Amino acid sequence: MSLRVVIMREAAADILEAREWYDSQQAGVGDKFYFALRNRVQAAIETPLLPRAWGRRNIRKIRIPKYPYFIYYEIMAEELRVIAVIHGARNPKYINYRLFSASAESQTEGEMIDWRS
Repeated sequence: MSLRVVIMREAAADILEAREWYDSQQAGVGDKFYFALRNRVQAAIETPLLPRAWGRRNIRKIRIPKYPYFIYYEIMAEELRVIAVIHGARNPKYINYRLFSASAESQTEGEMIDWRS
């Protein structure tokens, strides 16, 4: 299965926020976070159905190694859509809000990224 990666607008904001926070703590750590996230998305492209799907949108989640963040994604046609990148200590109500109550506009707009190479 060959999928295109689409980073939804809110997920891109999550990634940028986490990356900037890590860089504010120590220079270069934000880049390490980004590369760990990128490698995890690449692994998800190779085995997208491996994590169990849950919820009415069949969302899957994977942990970013060495960081307390989870990548939430769904498979739509030929796309792996990253919906959110959320810290694991966040309130579950916030996570549910982000994943299941997002506006239709934010669910359909995203940046297409080719991470297959």
